[in-house]
Amino acid sequence: MVQMAKVRELFENMQLSDNEHERPAIIQQWLSKRGNVVSSFAVGISNTCWSCTDVTTECGLRYQVAYGSQHLLDQVLKMAPKAQQEWLNIDPEEKTQAIYAVARNFQKHVALFSTAEAVSFPFKRLEKCRGAYATNAIEYLYSTAARRCSGKILPRCSAVIVIQGSDSYPMNLIAEWRIGEAWSAHTPVVLAVSPSNCLPALIFSDICLVAGFPANFLNVVILRDSDLGKLQPITGTVMLSLEKSRPSMSTCIIAEGADIGSAVNGVMEMLSDCWGMKNYLGIMVYIQDCIQSRVMKALKAQMGSLKIAKSNFAKTADLVAHSDVQIIKAAHIPQKTKNTAPTVYIQGFRTIKEVASLASVDPLHSEYLSIWTEYVARAVEIAERIYGFRYIWINGQNHFYNNPTFLKELYFPSGKMDLSEKISFSPPPIPNVELEHVFSNVDCTLKLYYDGGQKHAESQTCYPVFERISSTDRAAKILAYVPAAGPKDACNAVEAALKAFPGWSSKSAFSRLQIIYFFGENLNQRKDDFIEKLSRNTGHSDCAQELQESIDAIFKWASYRDTDVEGFVSSPGMKLYSSQEPHGVIAIICPPIKVMRSLVTLLISAISIGNTVVIVVPEEYPIAPLMLAQVIDTSDIPAGVINILSGNTNSLLTTLAAHVDVKALWCWANRRCEQANEGCEKSEKRSVWWFNINPKNPVDVWPDKELDSYRGNKKYVWLPCLSVFSN
Repeated sequence: MVQMAKVRELFENMQLSDNEHERPAIIQQWLSKRGNVVSSFAVGISNTCWSCTDVTTECGLRYQVAYGSQHLLDQVLKMAPKAQQEWLNIDPEEKTQAIYAVARNFQKHVALFSTAEAVSFPFKRLEKCRGAYATNAIEYLYSTAARRCSGKILPRCSAVIVIQGSDSYPMNLIAEWRIGEAWSAHTPVVLAVSPSNCLPALIFSDICLVAGFPANFLNVVILRDSDLGKLQPITGTVMLSLEKSRPSMSTCIIAEGADIGSAVNGVMEMLSDCWGMKNYLGIMVYIQDCIQSRVMKALKAQMGSLKIAKSNFAKTADLVAHSDVQIIKAAHIPQKTKNTAPTVYIQGFRTIKEVASLASVDPLHSEYLSIWTEYVARAVEIAERIYGFRYIWINGQNHFYNNPTFLKELYFPSGKMDLSEKISFSPPPIPNVELEHVFSNVDCTLKLYYDGGQKHAESQTCYPVFERISSTDRAAKILAYVPAAGPKDACNAVEAALKAFPGWSSKSAFSRLQIIYFFGENLNQRKDDFIEKLSRNTGHSDCAQELQESIDAIFKWASYRDTDVEGFVSSPGMKLYSSQEPHGVIAIICPPIKVMRSLVTLLISAISIGNTVVIVVPEEYPIAPLMLAQVIDTSDIPAGVINILSGNTNSLLTTLAAHVDVKALWCWANRRCEQANEGCEKSEKRSVWWFNINPKNPVDVWPDKELDSYRGNKKYVWLPCLSVFSN
């Protein structure tokens, strides 16, 4: 009871200090690799004459920026027609693959880009950059790849110049760069950025370069704000400034029948998304008179619990501002450049006609409107009567279709920024020219596998896996980027395995046997693919033999199943029966020796008896093991029975060893560490197996009897005999 009271006290007093801030460590590492100096991204142009300036961000990051001049921009624009012609000469399918490679590579490095976005734009919360904004950017790039880059659409100009000054406040950064529309229209993009917010553009250009995207089709030119302000439209180009399409005010209508809690949350979310933008005045909320008192009470309560931070890297930030939110009841909004504090303007209304008239005439409203009411007919009537708003959400806010065509209409509804000209005839045949640049192939998409599906790492981070010439020599070529699972992924995998255990263990031994045999059959059909990936990843010459041994191990251990051990007499008058029962969730840390043979043997021996498993594959050789997910998906194995993670082995081992729902741990003895020992000691009932591999004969990975003894819990049953029922 004393312990429970102590635990209750700890939970009640548990809170996170408002002064706790995250650190942009991933950006600092990226800068350190460049000597803390960044410069414009323009292939083939020397940077010897550029000037440097020091930049200090609000989160404390310091670095130097080498900026150019109008002459640098002119040089970049001279190379644009050549890059454009090379792009036009590429088949539509290859263009799609090139853009898809950018989207995939961006998805792998989205954490780096998102952190840079938060560093460059202080009004954007880091949580939002990593969440909704990152998702929007990924969906946008995939939608761009899905657009067919047909030669029937001829470019209108030779380049698009996107001006991003220090006063720019973009919401959907990549979409507002017009990347998707420009590439679909065969038009190079030149990002002219300020030194203070150049990091996202430079990181995105790095992502494109690593993905094998054509050189000079995306360039980043860093110019001072004074030079950016002097840029004039250049013949043959389209110039776009990100400062000209920002809303002055958000608008929300809360009518009778609204879920007041959700409506108030929506109001604060809209305010926090846009507060900090240039000339943003706040949010106008129209509240129906019959519910105004309740809404105001909820709004004030929400403001009282709102976490306001001065830094967007604060861990508890709901709103980034330097003062508290203020509520002003006013029918008319004073026209001024900027409020000093986040402001919510309140206006009451009685009828639908009244609110439609009030909201339609105000010139400061943006084109976005959020309506809150559970009465659908009433919400639709408001939407029909009101005018001046192009995007109206009912019981929600800021939902956009992340498609280049849709976002072009969103940010530039006039249509004058169209980058393509449609023609009805086919262009003349392109002569056969041997191109020097070879575009990247579609890369091997590898993900974590748990809960019956392939998942991205929660941290959205990856690490490179290099091709190997031999088992000791590594080539310079990156074979693939592999997701780096973290503690959250490990916990998710354990949860999935725990959920699947009752159903899998309750199946008959015969049912499990059939499923595992089917798994072996499917692996055998894809044997050549696995041999090729295993060979390139490990550099071994005996991969074909190893994979055949793996398939043989599947059929061998499937036949073990969960049979009873033969009964024996332990003492006169008693009969002892022993049987194996599954542990539950087994965490397996695979060795980097005989990768596929070891993994398959451990995996099948565990699940054949009814366990579910969470497997951590070797950090150096993860490609072939992660490809098993594709075989598992087609083998009728229930979701959660097999869960595969890749990443830092020591970190994942520490997390799994400390997890209370992991009932057994199998780990290569070389990975044994103090943290893992401490985690294992917390559970007296956990079965732990630190196994070794026989270096003299690695084909016999470990004795079958040793492995069989750890597959399950031994259950002993004593039965009386020879005395009670004797005649």
